[in-house]
This record gives sequence, structure tokens and C-alpha cells, in this order.
Amino acid sequence: GLKPAGFEGAAVDQVLGLCQEVTDQVMSWFVEEDDEKKEELQLALKQSLPKTFIKFESMLKENGGNGYFVGPTMTLADIAAWKVVGWLINEANFPEALGGYPYLSPVPKLTAHFRSIEKLPKIVQYIRSKGSSYDLHAYD
Repeated sequence: GLKPAGFEGAAVDQVLGLCQEVTDQVMSWFVEEDDEKKEELQLALKQSLPKTFIKFESMLKENGGNGYFVGPTMTLADIAAWKVVGWLINEANFPEALGGYPYLSPVPKLTAHFRSIEKLPKIVQYIRSKGSSYDLHAYD
């Protein structure tokens, strides 16, 4: 299933935790009203996001390079990571504020993962339901 039990379930939780950390960091920056604090948070994001993407890349490699984060098939970890990466790439304010998105260049497995997940029929249906707010090729 999408959330396996045992060791694989714990590995899914690890990916979900990393996705939550990214979301929390970005949202803290996004809602901050104090300009000085917002600049500090922005700098922290510029430093942490590349490291996070490299961590995602390592997790994909550790799973044998089969294109999934955990086990031999897609899990909730794959969907969550795809959603976070897509959110960061497609959110109009993030790329400009964070200096663009060169972050996918050093992470070919994460890039391949993102592209393979976005082609799944149910994911395509989800993207289409979002209309023009989702640019599939923002990272090209």
C-alpha cells in the first residue's frame, strides 16, 4: 500500500518528516511580516533547500535507485516529495525570492522521480484539476 508497515513504514515517515520540515520553513518565511526577520528566513531557506534536495537524492539512491523513496513501488513518500518539489518549483514567489531554482541540477534522481510521478494518470488528472495554476515545465 501507500503506507507500508515496519521498517518501510518508518522510512516513509522519514520522507514525510522532511517534507513537513520544508513546508514549515517555507510557510514561516511566507507569513513573516517583519522585513528583517523575513530576510533572515529567506537566507536560511537558500541554504537549507539545496541540502534538502540532496537529502532527497540520497534517499532515492539508498533505495537502490529504482525511482522510489521506499521499497519497490510508489508509496505516500513519493507523492509527498513530488508535491513539495512541485510546490516549490511552481509557486510564483519562491523561485524569484530564493534566487531561482538551480536546485534540481545536482539531483538527477530527484528530477527523474519528479518527472515520472507527474506522468502517472491520477497525478495528471490532479494537475489538470488545478488548471493553469500548475506549470508542469517550470523546472525545464
